Amino acid sequence: MMLLGKLQNKVQEVMDEYPWYKGLVDGEKTNYNLQNLPLMSSKTLETFYYNQPIDPSWTVYRTSGTSSGRRKAILYSEEDDKYYVDIKTKLFGELIAGSGCNRALADMGTGHAANTALTIFERLGLEKSSIPFELPIEQHIEQLKAFKPDLLYTMPSILLTISYMLPETRVNSEFARLFW
Repeated sequence: MMLLGKLQNKVQEVMDEYPWYKGLVDGEKTNYNLQNLPLMSSKTLETFYYNQPIDPSWTVYRTSGTSSGRRKAILYSEEDDKYYVDIKTKLFGELIAGSGCNRALADMGTGHAANTALTIFERLGLEKSSIPFELPIEQHIEQLKAFKPDLLYTMPSILLTISYMLPETRVNSEFARLFW
């Protein structure tokens, strides 16, 4: 298939999935030109995607808003959720195979990863727990010490904050740069 045909198919796929994009194409029907197509910029996504009416059959996960200062709604169909959990279960299974890992703890924030972690751990037959994102960091540390997980599933920003709070594991700036 020629490049123009591939481009036309991709534009049509995007318009089918996101009807609002059709209005942005500005009447161009079949002779798509990359220079004339609207980009999926953050401004475009903020205007159209993040604020669109939500299909009630989809699951809505909200980001913590840590980086942008605004919580965003991320939508997953039932098929998307299943696919994500299947992939993550396979990945974690491969990572812990033969390790003797029995206990897993999720300290992941508020999004999709946080909301699916316990399902993944359960599928792997692990004793599981999670820490609510909203708790003060001292309570995260208390729960970590009490549960003593073999596997900690967390975000770099949470891990870094925890490591700064523990006097016996103060990190240096080189370690911090790895996560920021």
